[in-house]
Amino acid sequence: MFKNSLKKLGAFLLSVAAERPPPAVAPRTHPHVDIPRARFDQRVRAVIASRPSGSTKLLAGAVQLLGMTEIRQALGDDAWEAVAGKAREITEATIRAHLSANDACDRRNDETYILCFADTDKRDAETKTERIVAEIKERLIREVPQAAERVRVTHDVCELEWVEDEASGTSLIDILAESLRKVREEADRAAKQWRHALVHEATVVYGPLWRPKARAVPIFRCLLDDATGKIALDRLRTLSGIEALLETTSELECVMFSRAIQALHALVQNNGTAALVVPVSFHTLNERRLRERFTGLCRDMPDAYRQFVIFELRAVPAGVPDIRLVEMVQQLKPLGKSVILEMQLDEQRVKHMTGIGLFGVALDVAPFAGGNTNLELYLARYARHAKSANLNTLVHGVSTLGLADAALKAKFDYIGGDAIAHALDAPKSAYHWNPPLSQRIA
Repeated sequence: MFKNSLKKLGAFLLSVAAERPPPAVAPRTHPHVDIPRARFDQRVRAVIASRPSGSTKLLAGAVQLLGMTEIRQALGDDAWEAVAGKAREITEATIRAHLSANDACDRRNDETYILCFADTDKRDAETKTERIVAEIKERLIREVPQAAERVRVTHDVCELEWVEDEASGTSLIDILAESLRKVREEADRAAKQWRHALVHEATVVYGPLWRPKARAVPIFRCLLDDATGKIALDRLRTLSGIEALLETTSELECVMFSRAIQALHALVQNNGTAALVVPVSFHTLNERRLRERFTGLCRDMPDAYRQFVIFELRAVPAGVPDIRLVEMVQQLKPLGKSVILEMQLDEQRVKHMTGIGLFGVALDVAPFAGGNTNLELYLARYARHAKSANLNTLVHGVSTLGLADAALKAKFDYIGGDAIAHALDAPKSAYHWNPPLSQRIA
């Protein structure tokens, strides 16, 4: 029955194991934009002059809209001007809204904005820049979807060694940009080493999803073990910015998918079957390069195994239009059995999610582990909204008996977490299961 599929699986596993060199990319050219620098230079010099006596430090940062050149190539000059103009307008307005009167900022070229912070606290400067980037991303998704799909918004904040004679006779924006580039390249080298180790040493486990009505475990959700998911990623975060973290998350999602198919193959070979939930983040599907990498891997999966794979679209940012989520669901559906959306629910959103072929909606209750008096009411309302749209309800991150009890009272269809059953090294064939709390079922 699976003869042809096994041949395809062999090719698939070889493609996963092989070190594929990245495709050659034509070098980007960023024509210099002729912008008056006098005001920027004055502000930077004022920041330098205001430093504490004897200090040689200067806090600078960069916000970049990487991919603007690709948009121009894809859309043509006329359409590009409108899209790029709106993207610049959003970026500049957002930066101005978050910077103080004493900070400095200017656009260096079509993709890069250089910032100089009067504040001497690096943590505050990083927080400010992260807020800027998050808001730019949200507004691009809402207002310029043509750009949001192709543009990556990145940032750097660095504490630079700065002495006055470095600035003589040269534009300060160019000096800051070059200094930031050197620091970023050094950080990227260190981050790549960690990312390589993280991706190749990642351990994938499988969390049972218990179905209370059937008193059975028919589905397993792919997870990273604690060491991979927390310790290593925390270390990575100290070496690089949010973009490197998101890139690594996407790579790990590819690892989870490939390991899940290997585990499924082993299960089928032993005459077992179970559905596997494979998480994929909004960021991975929203960025064209990452989406093509992930979906290309999915298309290499043996056709006979698609019936066992359910994708879970997760980490959806606030403000994403429902139509964009529907588009992503339609992209994932042909690649597996069905799709789950991990998201908050309200009556309006439920209306948009009806009839698009979702298996269900999921909620992570791990943030509620510390206790929340309104949790039971929230879970009951969530389940009610989902049922009105004929959607299954899944809850994971159930780590305490209190959370498990709340999920049971809300009548969720599937419940997962350590309070139900610990994650396994490999999925099992679907089995009956009555955890101790099963007696709480009404």
